[in-house]
Amino acid sequence: MDDFKTAAVADAHQGAFAAACEHLDHGFALFGPAGDAVIMNNRFLAAFPQTAVCGTGLASLSQMLIAALGQRQADTVLEGLDTARRRCDFGFASEIKTQDRLSGPHILKLFAQPDGYTSATLTSLITAPPARRSARALFGDAVDNVNFGVALIDEEHRLIFANKKFRANCDPNDELLIPGHTMRQIHSDAIRTGLFPVPEGWPPAALLDLLDTLITTNARDFPVSNNHGSALVGNVYGTEFGGRILTI
Repeated sequence: MDDFKTAAVADAHQGAFAAACEHLDHGFALFGPAGDAVIMNNRFLAAFPQTAVCGTGLASLSQMLIAALGQRQADTVLEGLDTARRRCDFGFASEIKTQDRLSGPHILKLFAQPDGYTSATLTSLITAPPARRSARALFGDAVDNVNFGVALIDEEHRLIFANKKFRANCDPNDELLIPGHTMRQIHSDAIRTGLFPVPEGWPPAALLDLLDTLITTNARDFPVSNNHGSALVGNVYGTEFGGRILTI
C-alpha cells in the first residue's frame, strides 16, 4: 500500500510539473536515464513536430536529436553528454543552433543531470517586442475562442495547433489531435475509434487517400463525417510557408 501511495504521489507531481511546463515561454523537454521522453511541452513540439513519433508517442532523446540535427551531429552531442556524466560535470550544456521553418532560428540546449536525466530547452533567437508579444497572445486567444474550428498543419501535414471548437467537433474526448502527428494518422485513429465513420463499401485506406487529397488540393466546402450527428463542412487554405489552415 505504501508503494502504491508513493507511486500515486509521484504521478501527481509529474502531472503538476508537466502542466507547469506549458506556461513556460520557451520549449522544454525532459528525458529519462534511458533516453526515453518524460515530458515535452507544446512549444517544444510546435518547433520540432517530428519529435512526436507516429504510433509510439514522444520520441527518445536520440530520435529527437537525429530528426533535428542529423545523425553525425546527434552522435557528437550524445557523446558529449555521456562524457559530462562520467566526469560528474552536471549542468553541462550542449548548445546547438537550429532552424525552424515557422518561427526562425532557435538555440537548443541540453543539460546533463546527476540522476541520469537530460533536460532540453529551446529558445527563439528572434525576440519580439513586448507589444508584439502581447498582440500575438491576444490573437492566439482570439483564434482559440472563435465559434468555428481552426487548425494549422505544416507542409508535411503534421498538426501544429487546433483551437477549442475544432477539438470539440473533431476530437471531443481530446485523444486524437496530438501536435506532431500527421493528419493521416489522426484520421486513421478517428476511423479506428468510430469517431469518423467509413461510408459503406469504402475501404479505410481509400478514405484516408481521399482525405489526403482534400488537404493537398485545398478543397472547399466538403462534408466532414462524424458519429455525433453534426452537419460539418470543411475547408483547406494554403499558406505561404507551405503549411495549411483547416476550418470546420
